[in-house]
Amino acid sequence: MARSDKTRRAISLALFFLFLLQFPLLSSRAAGAPNLKEFKSYFVLQSDGTATVKQDLTFLETDSRDVINKIGPFDSGHRIKDQYLLEGDQKIPASLVSLGDNFYKAEFGSETVPGKTYTFHWEYAIDRDITGNSRQGTRDFGWAPIQWSVPIEKIVVQIVLPIELSSSINKPEQVTDAVVGATGLQTNESNKSNFDRFIFFPTPDERTGKNYLSIHAEKDNTIAEEKAYVELFLPEKYFTSQTNPPEKEEKNFFINIVAGIDDDTRTINIMNVDPKWLDSGKLQLIRKIGNKTRVFQNELIKASNSNTYFLLDSDLLEPGETAYYQAKIIGNDSVIMATPEVAYNAENATSQVIESAKIKIDIDQKGTATYEIQWDMLFRGDKGDWSNEISITLDKYQWMEAPFVKENETDFILSKSGTPGTYILRTYHDIFDWQKLTYYWGAKNGEKKTFRYGFKIYGAAIDGTYTDTNEDFQYFDLGLLFGNSNAAIKKLYIELTYPEGLGPAEVYYPGNANSDNFKAEGNKVYSEISSIKPEGLENLYVSFPAGTFKRGFLFARFWHDRSGTVIFFAFLILGILLLFWLAKMGKRKARIRQIREATKYESPEIELETFSVEGKVADLNAIEAAMYLGQQDKVIGLIVLQLATKNAVTIVGKTPIQLELTNPKLATEPYEKVLLECVTPEGTIPRDKVSTIIDAVAKSLSSKIWDADPKATRKKYRDEIENSWNLYRRGAAPVDELYTRRMIPWLILSDRYHDNVRQLPNQYQPVFVGWADKAASSVENFASSLASSVEGAVSKTTEAVENALGLGIPNVVNKAYDACHSACHSACHSACVHDACHSACVHSACHSACHSACVCHSACHSACHSACVSSF
Repeated sequence: MARSDKTRRAISLALFFLFLLQFPLLSSRAAGAPNLKEFKSYFVLQSDGTATVKQDLTFLETDSRDVINKIGPFDSGHRIKDQYLLEGDQKIPASLVSLGDNFYKAEFGSETVPGKTYTFHWEYAIDRDITGNSRQGTRDFGWAPIQWSVPIEKIVVQIVLPIELSSSINKPEQVTDAVVGATGLQTNESNKSNFDRFIFFPTPDERTGKNYLSIHAEKDNTIAEEKAYVELFLPEKYFTSQTNPPEKEEKNFFINIVAGIDDDTRTINIMNVDPKWLDSGKLQLIRKIGNKTRVFQNELIKASNSNTYFLLDSDLLEPGETAYYQAKIIGNDSVIMATPEVAYNAENATSQVIESAKIKIDIDQKGTATYEIQWDMLFRGDKGDWSNEISITLDKYQWMEAPFVKENETDFILSKSGTPGTYILRTYHDIFDWQKLTYYWGAKNGEKKTFRYGFKIYGAAIDGTYTDTNEDFQYFDLGLLFGNSNAAIKKLYIELTYPEGLGPAEVYYPGNANSDNFKAEGNKVYSEISSIKPEGLENLYVSFPAGTFKRGFLFARFWHDRSGTVIFFAFLILGILLLFWLAKMGKRKARIRQIREATKYESPEIELETFSVEGKVADLNAIEAAMYLGQQDKVIGLIVLQLATKNAVTIVGKTPIQLELTNPKLATEPYEKVLLECVTPEGTIPRDKVSTIIDAVAKSLSSKIWDADPKATRKKYRDEIENSWNLYRRGAAPVDELYTRRMIPWLILSDRYHDNVRQLPNQYQPVFVGWADKAASSVENFASSLASSVEGAVSKTTEAVENALGLGIPNVVNKAYDACHSACHSACHSACVHDACHSACVHSACHSACHSACVCHSACHSACHSACVSSF
């Protein structure tokens, strides 16, 4: 039964500590907000109504973080251009990850450090007319930076307007009210009053040498969610665009140009063409080279499974020539939508051309693919830092793991820094759950490098259907292995191994590429493909018959999808177990408390009232007071402590007590001498000598209390004990070792000794704990081992207490016969042989107390009876 209880307790404790260990999981991501020092926005409004925005958020870090969870909303129709984190002069890579609805999450390449100041910088373009309605030759304009959920010390908004000033106006003080009024610009006075500062100043355009009217608006000590909205009214003459642009743009619309395999070919990608625009208009690509303009419409090719259109432009550019490209949606002879114009020339082109690539794929029965890829690459352009990001969505695939990357034989390092020679694998949520593996390297213009990288994708086999035959199949996407590098591939070698008995496998490649060789041998496939354009990578895959691969259970994916639910129920179960454990412990403590109350030993008190003088208090020391107040279990311990204080003995052991007689001549009290005589050569005190020592104390006591008032004497010494503690706690007495040694016997006599120690001021702890607490522990351990008090005897094990209760209180008291005998019998005997005591013992109060307290009936009661009544 006892072993079973211990097992249950061990299990409960283990579950409890497991419960406590879960708490770091809940708080690992909960970083506190930093102190936002300044949020500055630099807004440039163009004459066509479009704009560019640069923003800097400066903050004093209070925690460690590698992410800002939510920023936005950004202006609709925006396009992110740049982002990074600054700490002093150090630029730390950062990225803005879309959360949808024009909100972003900022991810930093390394964690911030508390106490340091950082600036997060980002830039974006607004590729639509952001101005409002035109009324009576005036166009409305209003703009505000994003709001933050915490206060900011300073918000600054600077807006550069498309209003040209005189070339002679190049200082802020020159932009007077008269100058502003002459431009026709109107402001809202109520709106201006919302700022602490609102001034005009000129902004020079270094490219053209012109100066433009600008506004500086500033707010200090702002509250959370402060809005810094600027409202203006500009004359229509400063704008070239049509008013009332499309009501809503939620997608970026822009051009991306990628250099081809050779200098004569380039791919112009028109990104994010909303199909709704084509319901009322046609997509055109306009190219300008010098004074020549060409419009492409039917030549544009739509990429499959995306809203991207592209053009392969192979027209030669003469040395020094630049081609300008712009895409437009034309409807009813008007422009519905247009991209910014993008310039291209051979000097500013950046590209990655893969001279040779090798893909090795091993596939198992569950469609898990292990990939190894090698690139021999040629880099073009003045760009120094390159990266490649390979993305999979967890709605199609199960999981990606075990990545590696090497340049020649040098391993890249797993790091968030985003510096060359590092890589990182991240999982996050956008529209889908993504896993993205990103490599970073450095390369100069014209430099050739060889890379090897790889990873494992669980559930890499994707179900698909041929659109022309409506036939189902499974395929492995090989285009994703090249990520977002936009690299053209001159030569690609594929080696595929799959389980015996499956297949057959077929390799599919883009229509504009060439298949130089294909060979199938058993469960292996070899293929060579050349001249793969970047836009053709999405049509590069390996096909198998439908149902070839069956996905299995994957714990990593299970944890990703259901970790929140698992953690919730784990906490719920642990919480229930904890409540049961606490309830059980509460019941156990209550049972132990009942046992202790039921078995509490109360020493008999002898009151000599016959010759007592009312109000007279006996003059007792701490040892005699302990005897008189019924604390006989501390008497011998205090004698030993007093002898140790006098340096008569040295305490060399506590349990059991062991003494070394240092200088016995220093013992002055009779009971001190008696105790020293009882010490054995081994330094111990035999149990059968306890009554002798107690008898000596009782004799000393009886000579002092025979005529004292018992009630007044008890009150006086109980107050003495309590007052000693009060003086010590308040510091009313000098606190040093000498004082502590003198007061310690009275302090130890308190029933709340340990609680009182914990309440001492900190400045008393070193003196008290250093000597007094050690002495108290010695007394307690000594009293426990020597006197064998009733509570000590019956609380060695819970089982012993319960058994004792089951048999009744007398059974408990029998275990403490020696304690009763030494503490009570000797005291009674010593007190009752006195003549005054003899007369007092016929008093009912004393006789009843002795009789009820002493259950050792035959030994004690008979002795008392024969001594306290007449005899013949």
